[in-house]
Amino acid sequence: MKDTKGLLLMTSIFAGKKDILLLISLSFFLSIIIASCEDKPSNYNQRGNYTRAGQQEVEDLNSEQKEPSGDAVSETEEIMGIEKGTLDVQWIHGSDNCNQDANPPIQVHQYSSSVVIMRQNKCINFEAPFMYLIMGSAKALLVDSGATGNAAQFPIEQVVETELQRYYGVRRNEIMLVVAHSHGHGDHVAGDGQFQDKPNTVIVGTNQQQVSQFFNIDNWPVDIGLYDLGDRMIEIHPIPGHQGTDIAIYDPKTQLLLTGDSLYPGRIYVNQWEVLRASMQRLAAYFQNKPVTHVLGAHIEMSATPGQDYPIGTTFQPNEHVLQLTGATLQLLNTELQNIGPNPMRKVTDSFIISP
Repeated sequence: MKDTKGLLLMTSIFAGKKDILLLISLSFFLSIIIASCEDKPSNYNQRGNYTRAGQQEVEDLNSEQKEPSGDAVSETEEIMGIEKGTLDVQWIHGSDNCNQDANPPIQVHQYSSSVVIMRQNKCINFEAPFMYLIMGSAKALLVDSGATGNAAQFPIEQVVETELQRYYGVRRNEIMLVVAHSHGHGDHVAGDGQFQDKPNTVIVGTNQQQVSQFFNIDNWPVDIGLYDLGDRMIEIHPIPGHQGTDIAIYDPKTQLLLTGDSLYPGRIYVNQWEVLRASMQRLAAYFQNKPVTHVLGAHIEMSATPGQDYPIGTTFQPNEHVLQLTGATLQLLNTELQNIGPNPMRKVTDSFIISP
């Protein structure tokens, strides 16, 4: 830029008086343009990666890879603050000989800079539930605590604490951890005991009154609760029918919809048929025109072969379905339930099975 100014100055010496003001103005505006091209945010690099305070750099979240069954997130949405993530991960799917299994008890995948997805080893418990950690500026939300209480076998509290320290750094002690549940079945709450009496930790109860009260849901199951993690407002949607206190959790920052056992690539067991039909009708209507990057459930029971599931108790699923479903899958579930009508009936689709 110094060379450009010098050239303009030398030219102005030989130019007529009428041209001097024009050249000075041109130099001024040219310097602004060049400066704007040189300036970059301090956390920018050529690969388009980004970092967050208190955590390691998240690699390649803006890669060109497309997920097998995810809804696209537009560039406009990214500019508006949507946090993009990746499901470029090979989930540990058990072992053909659990006595010789060397896989860790918990697989940890960093979906985005502030969302971590964990899966329990199928050799510890065949349910192999997924657990989700969403981190805001003041609170972190853990969705489900796994199917095993024994910390020696399944150290969920230790793994979560490691992730919190990695993300928040020196601010960790200022952060409240909220342990909530997609619903109250044992394979989603068994790890709660590991979090009891831990500082800055709240465990949400598992009955309807406790869930409603904590998330400020006045009219269960019609109202939607809002819970602020600090610069991150989470939506809590009551969707009873599978168990009774089922909730779906929507994170507008990532546009992820977590649906527990109410929608996932597997067998959707129905405890209250008409209640579930009503729940899915409400949820589908709400998200009809609302952006959903992925629908993420709590298990994988389907194989990659359309309509084929693994038997109950399977500890080795080498050809399993991907975890992520789409907003269209939610609409399909609702359509199937409404078409079946008030009389419960089993229905097999490519990516889930309705099992009354």
